[in-house]
Parts: sequence; C-alpha cells; structure tokens
Amino acid sequence: MRFVTRAAAASLSFSAVTCVLGVLGVLGVACGSSGGGGDAFDAGPTPDGGSIDDGAPATDAGESDASTYPAFKPDIGLIVKGPGPVLTAPKIVTIVWTADPSYKTYEAFCDGIGKSAYWKTALTEYGVGPAVSGGHVEITDPPPASFDVATANDEILAFVKKGVLGAPQNAWPVPDDQTFYLLIIPETVAINNNGKDDCANNVGYHVEAAIGSHPHVAYGIVAEKCHDYLPNLVDNTTETASHEIGETATDPHTETDNGWLGFDPDHYAFELWQNQQDETADACEFFDDSYYKDPELGAWVQRLWSNAAAKAGKNPCLPAPDEAYFNVTPLSTEPITTTGTTGKVHHTRGFHVPVGTQKTINVGFYSDRPTADWTLEPMELDGLAAPKTSHVTFRVDQPIGNNGKTAKVTISVTAAPAFGTQLLVTLVSSRSKTQQHYLPILIETG
Repeated sequence: MRFVTRAAAASLSFSAVTCVLGVLGVLGVACGSSGGGGDAFDAGPTPDGGSIDDGAPATDAGESDASTYPAFKPDIGLIVKGPGPVLTAPKIVTIVWTADPSYKTYEAFCDGIGKSAYWKTALTEYGVGPAVSGGHVEITDPPPASFDVATANDEILAFVKKGVLGAPQNAWPVPDDQTFYLLIIPETVAINNNGKDDCANNVGYHVEAAIGSHPHVAYGIVAEKCHDYLPNLVDNTTETASHEIGETATDPHTETDNGWLGFDPDHYAFELWQNQQDETADACEFFDDSYYKDPELGAWVQRLWSNAAAKAGKNPCLPAPDEAYFNVTPLSTEPITTTGTTGKVHHTRGFHVPVGTQKTINVGFYSDRPTADWTLEPMELDGLAAPKTSHVTFRVDQPIGNNGKTAKVTISVTAAPAFGTQLLVTLVSSRSKTQQHYLPILIETG
C-alpha cells in the first residue's frame, strides 16, 4: 500500500503512519502490516554510566577476497510467503472517468504492464504469470466531488460493490479469482475520512472484499489528487499504479490468507525500518533509485523487492538500475528477544547491548561489481531523521571501505526507550545524498 514515500516521510522521524482504511465489508486492507505490533521508539531516562565491550574480534580489513562479488553474504531480510495465493494469470480491469484527460493513457498502461519485461523481471520469482487486460470501465458521468473512506461508510467500497453486483449488464466484467479492479480516481475528487482530507493515507491502496457470491474481490485505487512523489501527475499515477498492481499480484487476499507479506522473523529490524509496510512494492518505495521511466512502457514505474537479488548481494529492487550496488552487512548477529511500545515480544536476531554498556560488532563492505569507495555511517532509527531523544552513540574504526573490507562499529546505548527494550539502528552506506543504501539492525537493551 502506498501512504507516503520515504522522501516525504523523512520529516516524520519514523513516526508510525497508521492505516485508517478499515472498511465495512472489506476483508483486508493492504497496509503492508504483518502484525508486527507497530512498535515505536520513545525517549527514556538516561541511566547510570557503565561500559563493556563483548563483541567478537573483528575481521581484519582486506581478509575477505575482494575479487569475489559480493565479498560477504548479506545478512538481509527476506519477504516470506503466507498460505494464500498469488495471481498466476492476472486480469487487470481499469476503471476510469472519461472526464480525466489522461484516461486513455492509464488504460494503455494497465493493458501493457503485464506483458512487459518490467513485469517478468520483477514478479516471475513469486509465481506470478503474465497479466492481461480484463477490460475497461469508462464512466461518462461526472466524477463525484469526493469519496469518503470512513469505516462506517466507505463510499469507494460501496461504488465497487455496486459495480460488481451489477455486472455484466452495467459493463463491469464479472470477477473471477484472477481479476483485479483498479480505479484511477481523477484529481478533482477529494479523498476524505469522516469529511476531513485523508490524502496522506490514500495515495493508493489495494484491498479485498466479499461481494455477493464473490468471496475474494481484489480492487485498488490510485487517487490523482493525493500524488506524492513525482511532480508530473500522469507519471505519479502510473508509478503508483505499478506499486498497487504488483502488490496485488503477489498478495491478493490481503487479510484472509496472505501471499507474500512480511519480513522473516530473524529480521524484524526490517519491519520496523519499513514502518510495518512490507509487501513487495512497499519494501522498495523508500529508496530514491526505485523510481524510473520504463523505456518499453514509456511510463514511470516503481521497482519491486526481489528476495533472490537481495540474497545474491545485488540491488534488491527490480528491475535493477545499471549501476553497481553497494552496502554493508553485519558479519554475525545473535538471538535476541525484544518488546516494543505495545508490549509485544519479538524473537529475532540482532545485538544485545544493555543500557549503559557498549558492544563492538563486525561489519563487512560488499558490492555486486567493482565500484568506488563508499562511507559507512551508523544512525539511530531509519537513517534519515534524527530521533527527538538520542539513545545510542557510535564509533567506527574504518568508515570508508569497498568490497571485501571490514569495519568495527562500537554501539553504546546511553538511554533506555520509554517503553520496551528495542532500538533500531541503520547502517547507512553512501557516496552522496542520492546514492545511499541501508541495512537496519535491532538492539535489545534489556
């Protein structure tokens, strides 16, 4: 689900962006949540001092074979498969208003995406087959002034119900288990929640609803009025459409029986870094290099997460840009048990660093091909916005490196979170503000 891009979210200081799209009759809203608990990171009192250093001896720089790419196996999160299906032969039904001057562009985009190289590259590993057009619904009536998505009276759900229940006499195709209805809502239409603007939560989403004799109707929206990343309206619309279409293909039953959703338990840090947004498109939406104009489609799209590429030490978002991917990885982690602000317990992997102590960890630099040096900077939270209260300080012995090099990162926990026993740390690899990659790790402070 698309709420806000990382560029827009940077000022949020990792505040949770909550999903408020619970809707009457909807079985599940794709909020990218795997039930991780919505933990946040709050300030706590500064404890008494103290220090230990029980990290394993760091590997000397250059010990790994720098001619092998990547030099180290990445310790990276992977999206897991639930019991639910994927769409093996998707049918994309584009629903537009003819008052929108770009409606033909959107129809062409949705008709073409499922047979493109973009689609094959990004989705084949998940068992998704080529998509075809399921038809167009062209609404000639003027668009409404607004849609309200309040739980008690979701007007978009009501609109979809009316269309599905009236099919095929009303020109809506009758859905089957491969159908996805995508509404492109014109820019003139406000998206509200109980009468108040709710664009921040409704740039785009996909949901599942039981409608009549159809228990799993998959539909989604792209709200033009709520465009959030690209300045051009059409570009932003196609990019958001690619996000929602890709996620629906890999997770069409958003609550009843999920498909590909959520990072593996050993990497709960990735859930926190993603603000619990953890479908295949969510996992890439916060990276600047995930957005590009696809030459075959002639439209802007968003790259999608690839487990295979992540494991191989390549850019995890496909189709990958034609440039070297570089990052760092912890060379060992340990089992930890943390609690977040909600009190939920998580058995995962990271590092145990009690409040008032420090630990030195070993980090390896890796890339998928030869490239110039880059800089490692550990940061608290997501690496983009400083926390209101600092809980951790860092020292890095070798902050500049390349494939095969190592660094010792000393993590000192100086303050406890107000609630829970976990702190998120992000290892930021960068050459510039536009060339950055991230590796989140979790610290247990209890």
